[in-house]
Amino acid sequence: NESMLSVNNQINQVDGFCQIVGEYIRTLNWTPVRIDKNDIFNLDFMIENNGQFFIGIECDAPNKPLLKYARAREIWRPKVLKQVMPVIHRVSACAWYNQTEEEKRRLKQAINDAYKQLNKKVM
Repeated sequence: NESMLSVNNQINQVDGFCQIVGEYIRTLNWTPVRIDKNDIFNLDFMIENNGQFFIGIECDAPNKPLLKYARAREIWRPKVLKQVMPVIHRVSACAWYNQTEEEKRRLKQAINDAYKQLNKKVM
């Protein structure tokens, strides 16, 4: 089935992009945690410090039928996620491809800012 092949290729491309992002996070001396759940609240990576997650990272916008409308994807879902994850950062595959160094800088800055925010709460 040609449409199924297309869907599988899209999944593999996203997984490949996530793998690249995960490898980059490791070069920053962080260990990205990946939980492969197939639900609308899944984040591609989470990073923790002393057992507390302080940032969730999405590799591109989630692509689930329930989130096909921008309101659900960009307003409702982030509000729910904010209750359990203080910071969520989205990495764009398009930006990563076209402006790799800038997108890496944005991700590194987001991780550093979230870590600083966590430390302020602890103190």
